[in-house]
Amino acid sequence: MRLSIALLCLLFFITEGASAFFLYADEGMSGLTGRWGNKDDLTAFRDNPALLTGEILVGGYYARKYGFKELELIGAGCQGRWKKLHWGLFIRQFQKKPLQEKEALFALSAPLGGDWRFGAALKYLRGVKMGETDSALSWDMGFSWTNETFGIHAGILNGEHPEIGEEITHTLTGGGVIRRGPVQAYLKGVSIEGHYAYVVPALFYMFSPHCTIGYALNTGNSEHRCVLIVQQKKATLTFTYVIPPLLKRYVSVEVSILQ
Repeated sequence: MRLSIALLCLLFFITEGASAFFLYADEGMSGLTGRWGNKDDLTAFRDNPALLTGEILVGGYYARKYGFKELELIGAGCQGRWKKLHWGLFIRQFQKKPLQEKEALFALSAPLGGDWRFGAALKYLRGVKMGETDSALSWDMGFSWTNETFGIHAGILNGEHPEIGEEITHTLTGGGVIRRGPVQAYLKGVSIEGHYAYVVPALFYMFSPHCTIGYALNTGNSEHRCVLIVQQKKATLTFTYVIPPLLKRYVSVEVSILQ
């Protein structure tokens, strides 16, 4: 059964190559640091639908990058479980007009045996540029293996952005996590065919259930990312101070509420 699913995914990967979307690899906390896991970030399953946890979870977040043309990101989502099937719904809006992107994503994840899961997602993207609109339909797929201490995942995105007209044929994403007491180490990797590839190692330390600090490095452009996470019951406030080697430094502020 597992082999047949893998062969079917490989065939789909080879033959299907048009009308999908993947542009902003660094969105939200999971994008900036690669941090993913139980209740860490609703945007985690945007990187890979197999990362759906199956918990009944509803929430939203608002993120803004100050000092970098003040980019704005709003997202909301929910996830749950139906028997052994995990499902997730996520919507988000990036930036304001005259350049704006809106996206809706529906993801499913199913067990493959042991701690392995397979996930697939369907996305609809609508772009607005100087009053003109366009749209694109896309899909994602991925695999994950997780337990209480370790986890790995790998996914495939296939895309074309409706506004910039730049085809990104195959995008490969992957990551890993190690959790030992208050210490959490993450690794995120992105490879976009014909463009660039990079990894983001990150290390977090939880001082208390209310305060966590972290550091991440984007090896693709030597960008340093210092993180402070403050949690109080259902609300989380995240500050990320980003230090690019050439561009202006900026602060990303993210507020999220998860139920």
